[in-house]
Amino acid sequence: MTEALTCYRDRAFRATIVMTWNLAYDHLLNWIMANHLARFNAAISVRYPKWLFRKKSLENKDDTNLPQ
Repeated sequence: MTEALTCYRDRAFRATIVMTWNLAYDHLLNWIMANHLARFNAAISVRYPKWLFRKKSLENKDDTNLPQ
């Protein structure tokens, strides 16, 4: 957050937007992992059955990378 604010003060608006989106995405992942992981795993496997062909479920934030 401090880096995003620094970019904003220095008028680096694109960097501010990217850092803010990264912060929001990280917050969302932390919230899902802490509170709703079982429901998320059940829903994502139904919604995207081919996406998780290598993994059955998400266990930590490192698993959120898309398969190549």
